[in-house]
Amino acid sequence: MLPPAQSAPVWLRLLMLIAGRLPTASVSEGFAPRGVVAAPTTRHLPVALAASAAVPPSREWASPIEPDVTVATVLSKRFADVPVGQGAGTRLNLGGTQLDPSRIALPPAAVLPDEWDVERAARALPPDAVELLKREFAVPRGARPLVGEWLYQQMCLEPVVILTQRPGRATDEAGELAAQLDWWNWSQHVAMHDLVEGVDWWFRRPIVVLSPQTASALPWADQVPVRLVVAVGFSTWMSPARHRWKSAPQVLMLNQRSTDVSDFREWFDNTSFGEVSIPGVRNTRKGGLTLTAFGEPASAFTDVEDDEWDL
Repeated sequence: MLPPAQSAPVWLRLLMLIAGRLPTASVSEGFAPRGVVAAPTTRHLPVALAASAAVPPSREWASPIEPDVTVATVLSKRFADVPVGQGAGTRLNLGGTQLDPSRIALPPAAVLPDEWDVERAARALPPDAVELLKREFAVPRGARPLVGEWLYQQMCLEPVVILTQRPGRATDEAGELAAQLDWWNWSQHVAMHDLVEGVDWWFRRPIVVLSPQTASALPWADQVPVRLVVAVGFSTWMSPARHRWKSAPQVLMLNQRSTDVSDFREWFDNTSFGEVSIPGVRNTRKGGLTLTAFGEPASAFTDVEDDEWDL
């Protein structure tokens, strides 16, 4: 992960700590890493954590594009979901575009699951975010430049998921946070740029913002990779939504001015949890935040019907 900007406040540095270390935490077999952030308010914190956890692009990638799959990728500087067919010789037919992988690099892509049920049109990439990536990945004169759109697509292939009862608020807060220019490194700026609510943006934004109800209904959720799941509020934590990604690292955001903390403690005290080794995150109180971590057993996830939950 990239370091924070030098002027980032203490609370942001703590969120970056858990965002960077939780996905690589040492957890006992059968347990998945979980973090808890308790604060006087959850305003701005979920987006800041999600932006901190977004995966920066790299100069190298392995494209999964091959015949007889449908992929989410970038064609002609636009997001598109396209079937892949076998063309003449070694060429591939990528949604009507002929590409020869023996001669040119294939764009980054994600193979869509068989149960993918989202019908969506091609969309333009956010131009400001793409331009920022091009500047960060500048190459010496005469060298082959990297495709900025491909760099952005890389960041979208393993999104961070924010589950919240108020997804519109999260997207508004992204704009407010992005205005604090001296807080963020370039990767975080890109992740927060033009944050949009809804499943239509899966593989099209580094951060995906969903309501628990929407996430619970996705038939393909457990077939797509996620970097981190951020659950806002204890009611969201107790919904079936986060169970779709039970093996992924998850962070619970608790509002200290509500019953969140007491409700979480009651739930935690009645369940057996494993030890998780995250240097600096096991139990930290600083900058108005309390950070803790634990390992959640896979057995804690059970199949439930959506109508059993009052969201």
